[in-house]
Amino acid sequence: MKHVTGLENVLKNLNTQILGIENRSRAGLVEAAIIVKTRSMELCPVDTGNLRASAYYRTYSSGHKAFGPTAEIGHRASYAVYVHEIDATHKQGQWKFLETALKEKEREVLDAIRRRAYIP
Repeated sequence: MKHVTGLENVLKNLNTQILGIENRSRAGLVEAAIIVKTRSMELCPVDTGNLRASAYYRTYSSGHKAFGPTAEIGHRASYAVYVHEIDATHKQGQWKFLETALKEKEREVLDAIRRRAYIP
């Protein structure tokens, strides 16, 4: 039986690389979330400004509801889901403001994540 040497260093380096990828991916998710949040705010119907001001994003680390880092984007106003889902005419903005923002910015979102996760 042969004795393997350097295994601890290999594992340490591998774990360092994995952590680096996760951190870079999280940075890409933050950038992507800001892109979508910003566009969502532009498309959001405005009456008093409360709905637009309630926009947020949040990121989670590995182990929180999903494998790997994740991002959540939304609007905290209690009526946000109704304004988003009911097809109505607004003086300013539109329904499906969050969904539309995500669809419109899909390429930018993927590019941001890809660019950040890239290992130089």
